[in-house]
Amino acid sequence: MLMMVIVIFIPLIQTCIHPEDYVKIPSNDHQYILERLVAEGMSSIDASHAIIELENFYTAVKLNGEGSPSGAVDLAWHAHILNTPMYFQFTEKVFGKYIHHAPFWSGNKEKENSNAYLDLIQLGFKNLNKTIWFGESVQLPIPDPMVPFPLPHSGCRTGCIRS
Repeated sequence: MLMMVIVIFIPLIQTCIHPEDYVKIPSNDHQYILERLVAEGMSSIDASHAIIELENFYTAVKLNGEGSPSGAVDLAWHAHILNTPMYFQFTEKVFGKYIHHAPFWSGNKEKENSNAYLDLIQLGFKNLNKTIWFGESVQLPIPDPMVPFPLPHSGCRTGCIRS
């Protein structure tokens, strides 16, 4: 029976990332973000999925990913940032510095980023929630984690400045 359990979970293991590099949002932060997203109208299930993908996005940022979050992940990131002491403590502990968020606007001269989904695929993530990354009415083909695929920038047009 133990052999069956190992066989079942082997496809879930993401081999390109060291286990210490995975970002886990602390439980207090998680609860705060969940409550903010639900208060803003997101279902608790969708909010929970967005927080999981926020952890994945943070992992990509930690590993120098340059892509932007999806709309749902960006909402979760914004909810986290709103509690500035909590977010500051989190980024200092996880990244060793404060991670700034700079949304795209006409005065922002930053180069437009790609979607962080591609960063996560390149890191070896295979079980990403495509609905959180692309929404339910996606007109583009969603890249398969096993096949390189150039994807246009996500609609959120948000960049992450690492200083």
